[in-house]
Amino acid sequence: MGDSSKPTTSTTIYTTTDSQHKCYLFKHLTFQLYSELRIRMGSFVWVLTPHQASRDGRHGFDIEVKVTGLKSGEYLTSEFSFQQPGNVKQVFENSFDCFRNTFFYRNALTCPMASGENGIVSTRYSHYRFLRHKDSDEPNDLEEADDWISTIPLEWNTSGEAPVFNDLNIDFIDTVYAAEERKNSFMYYFVVEAAQKTTYAPYRPQLCWPKATKTAKYLNNKWISVDGNWFHKWPKFNKFMENVDLLAPDDYEDLLDILGTYYHSWNIDHFRLQEIVRAAEKFGFFDFPQKMITMGNVDMYFSSMRSVLLAPTDHPLLSVKENVSKKIYEENYGVTVKMIDHQDHGGHPVYNSFKTKNGMNWTVNLHRKSYSGQEYLCVSLILNGPYKPDENQLWRVEFGPLKHSSLGRLPKKVHERVLNTVQRTIVFPTCWLWSDVLRDMGQNGPFNFTFRTACSALSGWKFSTVSGKQGVTGVTDAEIQCKDGNIVAVNKSYLQWTCRALREWVPMPNKPNRMEMNNLEFEEFVHFLDHLYHVSKVYTMDIWKRVFKVAQIMNCDRVTDQFERTCVRTNVKNVNDMKFNDNYSLEFLKFNVEMRDQLEMESIDEYLHRSKEPVVNHFENS
Repeated sequence: MGDSSKPTTSTTIYTTTDSQHKCYLFKHLTFQLYSELRIRMGSFVWVLTPHQASRDGRHGFDIEVKVTGLKSGEYLTSEFSFQQPGNVKQVFENSFDCFRNTFFYRNALTCPMASGENGIVSTRYSHYRFLRHKDSDEPNDLEEADDWISTIPLEWNTSGEAPVFNDLNIDFIDTVYAAEERKNSFMYYFVVEAAQKTTYAPYRPQLCWPKATKTAKYLNNKWISVDGNWFHKWPKFNKFMENVDLLAPDDYEDLLDILGTYYHSWNIDHFRLQEIVRAAEKFGFFDFPQKMITMGNVDMYFSSMRSVLLAPTDHPLLSVKENVSKKIYEENYGVTVKMIDHQDHGGHPVYNSFKTKNGMNWTVNLHRKSYSGQEYLCVSLILNGPYKPDENQLWRVEFGPLKHSSLGRLPKKVHERVLNTVQRTIVFPTCWLWSDVLRDMGQNGPFNFTFRTACSALSGWKFSTVSGKQGVTGVTDAEIQCKDGNIVAVNKSYLQWTCRALREWVPMPNKPNRMEMNNLEFEEFVHFLDHLYHVSKVYTMDIWKRVFKVAQIMNCDRVTDQFERTCVRTNVKNVNDMKFNDNYSLEFLKFNVEMRDQLEMESIDEYLHRSKEPVVNHFENS
């Protein structure tokens, strides 16, 4: 094969002046954060921004390095440094792209809080706690930092006939405190040492991030060093990092994205984010998606193992067999949105949250999504809050355009569903065609909607009563006729996008929009659609097996993948126990079974049982 078969690549090397850019954490003579520093380099701009951060009871500050101007398919591999005057220069290498365009120096300054006379709390600011290469090179929180002499690593001076070392402690004090105007600004130097742009993903053999305390060594001399204290919410993190050489190459790449997204706040694309949420929980890092779930991101909840449960017959959610409901209340909310992005273009959902009278919290997600070439407004709703372990709530939701803000041609969408600690979501994946939204509400927004909820209390519930109503996607333009003759209205574009078995539509005679499927039972199919549309589901073993069979008939990875994760959550020990899964690989489960003992991973339910679910704490403190 000639070179014409190879993809075109290019490399641009940027000339750096090695000039020191003088940066400040605070404005002069105050402790107000400096806004930002912008450094232009060709078509890119480096933006340095300090941020205040309080974590685990400690007050501190981070420094964010962001590269703007990168286009899709462009990568900027760079070497840059931070240096406090008089202290050792800290050099880091990083590869930026349009999604991974940030690098954080976490805890660049830590500030202990001290209680003085009359209970007045003061904050201690000390240069001995600023840009230290590791936490052990700082005074502890109880020490008076100004009386503390740090042990700064030696720096060799090779300019003379024989190398000698500089006493950086003396240099540090002389340099920092000689100029009074610098004392409260916490000045530092930032230098771009080297940079090159490529149109191919760079090789990342060794990575070292600020204040690194834990190194994971992989095959082919690859390794990554991170601040282990930052990942204290990852159970058995140290054990996992010591055994990353057991991972497959794709798993190792997932690990890098998990670490980078959690530490550097990478804004990676929507689909990749869902993949690494799954990988993080596969590795036992169940806290990874929690912030996004608490915020109300339905797609992240779907990706998390906590969105599906195979419940034994004695599970608290199924303990009461009689279905008794009582109306509690109903509420109305208004939703106004200026812009709604498309997920395929890197856009994230628009969130609107509403506190309910019973202490719960509804979050409305608005997103534009395309299925089989058709673009729709997708409306996803998630109910977070202090659920009781055995509590089921029957919710009815209505979503529609606000009166007088549209031409009145968009029909209101209504659905009713039982919600609990696992089954928290109601979704209209094809609420309206996006072209109809623009035609009815205008091209440029704002888009005004109404959201109405009504809640009933359930002392128990039955699957048969819940599945009696067909799940509504939104727009329906086709029908599936089941084995018993029952007909289910569906959205053809959405089902063909999610179910490969329907991509070749075989219509019934004289009924082009109806397809007959004699291998589907109506009740099983409705349960399948309930999971497919609404992304979270509680199953009994009987329903689980039957719906899994439907998912295999429909060739629907979106649901079959969830069944695999159900096995993991249920802590299945032997893949061979799943006799009915002969046509499915169960790769997720195989990893879990083989690696759990070696990496000392716990299950999602062990994690939730050990620590009260963070989403509940969020609303208790709000």
